[in-house]
Amino acid sequence: STQHSSTDTVERKWGGRLGAVGLLFCLIIPCFLYFFPHFNEAMQFDRQAIRNGAWWRLLSAQCTHWTVDHLFWNCSTTFLLWQLCEHKRLLPLFLIWISIPLFVLCFMPQFDY
Repeated sequence: STQHSSTDTVERKWGGRLGAVGLLFCLIIPCFLYFFPHFNEAMQFDRQAIRNGAWWRLLSAQCTHWTVDHLFWNCSTTFLLWQLCEHKRLLPLFLIWISIPLFVLCFMPQFDY
């Protein structure tokens, strides 16, 4: 008989729930920010603000959107990536999420916002 480690048991018990909560977070926050433009502006990618210490914009940039289409496609992609990450493994999704604004910051100087 195969023995399961305590980590496997915790992941089986809580992994799916945490994944669902993470997915909801990744979908609800962008919708909230879209409908409240003041918050959206404070969270969007802004190269100069990031250089001045607003590092949270690297995390929140993926939650900001300018159009309903942009919001729809971003949420759809987030959901697809969540599906590909087996519903519960949030680390790969987070790494993909953070890598995009980091790539823009480091390699695409033409994008200020």
